[in-house]
Amino acid sequence: MRSEVIEAQRVAPPSVGAPLVGLKLASAVAALAITYVVLGRLGLALAHYQDNASLVWPPTGLALAALVLFGRRLWPGVFLGALLVNLSIGSSLAAALPIAAGNTLEAVVGALLLVRVGRLDPALSRLRDVLVFGLGLMPCTVISASVGVASLGATGGLEGRDGALVWLIWWLGDVGGAVLVAPLILVGLRGRPTWSSLARRPESFVVLGVIVLLALAAFGGVLGPRWSWLGLVLSSLPFPFLIWSGLRLGPRGAVLAAVTVAAIAVAGTAAGHGPFAGPRAHESLLILWAYSMCMGACAVILAAAVAERDDAEAARRAAEEERRAVQLQMEHTQRLESLGVLASGVAHDFNNLLVAIRGNAELLQRHLDGDERAERRLSEIEHASVRAAELCRQLLDYAGKNVRRPRPTSASALIDDVLRLVAGSIPATVRVTTEHEADVPDVLADESQLRQVIMNLLLNAVEAVGDHEGEVIVRVRVATHDRAYLAGPALPSEAAPGRFVVIEVEDDGVGMSEATLAHLFDPFFTTKEFGRGLGMAAVAGIVRAHRGAVKVRSELGVGTVFAVSLPLAPSAA
Repeated sequence: MRSEVIEAQRVAPPSVGAPLVGLKLASAVAALAITYVVLGRLGLALAHYQDNASLVWPPTGLALAALVLFGRRLWPGVFLGALLVNLSIGSSLAAALPIAAGNTLEAVVGALLLVRVGRLDPALSRLRDVLVFGLGLMPCTVISASVGVASLGATGGLEGRDGALVWLIWWLGDVGGAVLVAPLILVGLRGRPTWSSLARRPESFVVLGVIVLLALAAFGGVLGPRWSWLGLVLSSLPFPFLIWSGLRLGPRGAVLAAVTVAAIAVAGTAAGHGPFAGPRAHESLLILWAYSMCMGACAVILAAAVAERDDAEAARRAAEEERRAVQLQMEHTQRLESLGVLASGVAHDFNNLLVAIRGNAELLQRHLDGDERAERRLSEIEHASVRAAELCRQLLDYAGKNVRRPRPTSASALIDDVLRLVAGSIPATVRVTTEHEADVPDVLADESQLRQVIMNLLLNAVEAVGDHEGEVIVRVRVATHDRAYLAGPALPSEAAPGRFVVIEVEDDGVGMSEATLAHLFDPFFTTKEFGRGLGMAAVAGIVRAHRGAVKVRSELGVGTVFAVSLPLAPSAA
């Protein structure tokens, strides 16, 4: 069952959060716009060929992640942020408006492709999600670059620059920002492990500290021109630690490490430090872009691989636990069946002996001539024989060999009948109420045995309440059970899925422990001082003989609920 649930979760549409409305939506739009402007100004620090185009454009990743996680209703925040960024660098309103529209359309189309078409898991927990994420970036980033360059060309914003080169820088910048920033937000909010668990591991700080030191040594400007070759070597050293962080610290550790290195590399190169800084700014930034993309792509792929490995391992453990539980249940069932066969044979043969004992005792009583002492002894023999016969009948009930006269029977009427019979033995401190659905169909059952099931459950519930004030509720309802339900209860059923009459007996008594629940239907198991341990065993046998199921929910100090499900009579099915 666990593996089926995991597989269902894999193919189900991703949940992207509750839709934002009203004041929450307005606040989210404003926060997105402000963050967009801040990241946009940082990204424009790398604009060397055209003021509007940067080789790393973080707002693309921000906008895409926000719309994937919280819905496309946030598009006004993207539009407003993009408009303010472009106006802040001196772009005309005629150019800024279509550029902002292109950035907004990029985010909306990207979110639509990723969520609706690609069914992306925001946690990037599968390699498939990484592939969907990468493929989804291509068409949407083309939209922004194409609209932006066309707007600059139409308004004279290119100022004689190569439009194709501007388009390439624009597109590369959007892809770079999406690869670096979007996974950080997506995995940061939806990924694994939890941030608190990462913070509790000293290894997290050691790995992150080493990565930061290596990145600062390579791009922080601490090496002079004479040692520039060493910076190139140091720039490659974070990769093994990135792999280590992914394997040991999970997706969040890998993405955080990669973004940290990329951010230091971008800042250092922009300041003219590191192995990628050179006299030709265009070539330096292209190398930086390639370096950052490799770092980000490695982190995302590694994060997905680690998460997928963890899911596979969890599914394997769940399947192993399920297999072990099924095996234990089968062994337990086989033991009970073997015990039932033994009990049936012993009870049948012993019952024949009791018939002879009772018969001879009755014959002797007829030939006694007023010997009161002898009559008393024979009466005790007959009484013991009756009790022994009752014990045999319970053993046969447990073995499921005692269904005598099944016929369409009303469960509601039987409950009312049992309540009348036991009303005098229920303490005044215990309140018994009934809840019957209207028009409950009949079940095909032996009326006397079903009455015994109801009486056993009712009296046990009353005893569980004890001397304290409490309540016992007896319900009758109709329910539809599937195969999974019928196989799951404490006493499973071999009946076909369909409609069942359910008799529930609920009390607010002492409840039962897990150890008691595990042996609840075992014969001769009892928690009572003078009990024989055959009451619930007889219930199990009777319900099993009627192809029914029993589900038990209990908690110490809270109470217990028994739910007996019985198939409908053929006339009512």
